[in-house]
Amino acid sequence: LAFSKFRLDKARAAGGEMVFFQRGKGSVYRADGFHTGMGWTRGRVELEFDVAETAHTEVRIELYGSRPGLMEEVMPAAVFELNGRRLAMTAENRRLLTGAVPTGLLRPSGNVLIIEVPTFVPSERNPDSRDRRALGLDIDRIVFE
Repeated sequence: LAFSKFRLDKARAAGGEMVFFQRGKGSVYRADGFHTGMGWTRGRVELEFDVAETAHTEVRIELYGSRPGLMEEVMPAAVFELNGRRLAMTAENRRLLTGAVPTGLLRPSGNVLIIEVPTFVPSERNPDSRDRRALGLDIDRIVFE
C-alpha cells in the first residue's frame, strides 16, 4: 500500500458531522478540535486513527486554504505530535506541510496525531470581516506515505 489518506468530507461537516474519507486502508475514528461544519481547527486538533500499513515514512498535511502568517507566525510556534513524539514539520508552501515519520512510530490502530498552532481571528485582521472565531489551520487532507 503506497499511502493512507484522510480527507475531510466538507458536505457532511456542514451538517455538523466530522467525517473523513479514507483512501488506502485506514480510518479516522475520533476528530476533536475542529470548528463545526468546516476544516478549520480551533488551534489544537486531535485525530485518532488506524492504518493498515505502518511503514509510512512521510506525513503531508494539505491545507484547503492558505493561512495568514503561516511561515512567519504559525510554523515557529506549531506543535505536531504523533503517538507522543514530536514531528519536525516544514511548510513547503502556503498550503502544504510535510514531515518525516520515524520508523516504527505508526501502529496498526490507536494512533494519535496532535496539531497545535497559534490562532487568529479574521475580524481582527480584516475590519470588513464579522468572523470572530479563533482559527488555526484549514485542513483538507492528511496523507501518510
